[in-house]
Amino acid sequence: MAHIMTMPLLAETMDEGTIARWMVKEGDTVKKGDPVVEVETDKANMEVVAVASGVILKIVTPDGATVPVYEPIAVIGEAGEKLPELETGNKAQETAELEKALEAQAPVISPEAVETVATDEGRIKISPRARRMAGDNGVSVEALAGRGSGPGGRIVEKDVEAYLAEKPSVTPLAAKMAAAGGVELSGVAGSGPGGKIYSRDIPAAAVSAPAAGEVIKLAGMRKIIADRLTQSAHTAVQVTLTSEVDMTAAVALRGRLLPAVEKSAGVRLTFTDIIVKATALALSEMPLINSTFDGEEITLHKDVNLGVAVALEQGLVVPVIRNTDDLGLAAISAAIEGLVEKAKQGKLGAAEMNGGTFTVTNLGAFGVEAFTPIINPPQTGILGVGAIKEKPAVVDGQIVPRSMMYLSMVFDHRVMDGADAARFLQRIKALLEQPELMLV
Repeated sequence: MAHIMTMPLLAETMDEGTIARWMVKEGDTVKKGDPVVEVETDKANMEVVAVASGVILKIVTPDGATVPVYEPIAVIGEAGEKLPELETGNKAQETAELEKALEAQAPVISPEAVETVATDEGRIKISPRARRMAGDNGVSVEALAGRGSGPGGRIVEKDVEAYLAEKPSVTPLAAKMAAAGGVELSGVAGSGPGGKIYSRDIPAAAVSAPAAGEVIKLAGMRKIIADRLTQSAHTAVQVTLTSEVDMTAAVALRGRLLPAVEKSAGVRLTFTDIIVKATALALSEMPLINSTFDGEEITLHKDVNLGVAVALEQGLVVPVIRNTDDLGLAAISAAIEGLVEKAKQGKLGAAEMNGGTFTVTNLGAFGVEAFTPIINPPQTGILGVGAIKEKPAVVDGQIVPRSMMYLSMVFDHRVMDGADAARFLQRIKALLEQPELMLV
């Protein structure tokens, strides 16, 4: 019996995922639990395993494609087995196409297969042949938005033909030059009969267009992060409180504990580790801060599962340390170092990315003194940590040098009031300025 693999729900806030790369190809034999595909979400790249043992009969969703959660991405079964009907678009047609591909034992591009292209007009569905025809004729996919007459509103060849019939004719060479130079033909004045566009018309149009530097397409993890942060900024009522903390005692504590932690856990204790510990203890005392909000219900969590933001080249990920308040400094340090290494290698699993109840993000290493981070929904707060700087401070009436640091607490005002957040920030400040309190 064939098994349909679908885009899994890998994160609480995930509604779609992008196929980063398939680790298998059609015809390969796999065992249940084998990693077969790498999926990109708003959190990180995660490996997804086979749902059954058998042969990869069909890869429905290719590399780079983005599909909603629970949409089919592949079919696993016995060699030669009839493919099941898939619950996407025109079911009967897609099933027939998949069966033909299997019978031919070779990759087949159906005239009405569908690709999803992300554009400024939104996601546009277009068949591969229609997309090829559009490219050959210098027509952008955006220009075809809203013209799809195929199943589910997808754009097919006849839609491209209809669009071309409405536009001035163009020579094949001019079309290829326009496509290579990124020139939109709708803005080119043809010099031929009836406004026909010749190759000689393309350079002038390209020169008149404003020069641009490198263009980076907003896609994959970067696009998902952008979407999630936009949702957070437009949904939560975010307010920031900032407090300056005297880290002199914490700096001294770290100096004393460095050798012991390195000997017992094999890691180097950082200021982030100490701040994470203080934050976790404060969260355990204030359940309202350790909460999530879905727009209707506030959930107060008993476990403190602290997320620590990690900056990667392709974006930001927030792995989670479970029951952080119950861990000692050495255990926290080891956990953070392990998660950071996994994040850099792209090996974070779903269990290490989900279930966070609060987030700490530290930009002190970049020399940033204070900033306003954005809440990671459905969490209701996030703590921004700045750089530790030597500054003059008044202590017992005397001006002395002290190690000072800014903390920025961003909270969702729908869930808590300013006084709640202020007490939380005050508690963290007290724990860091008198670190022996973390032992009580």
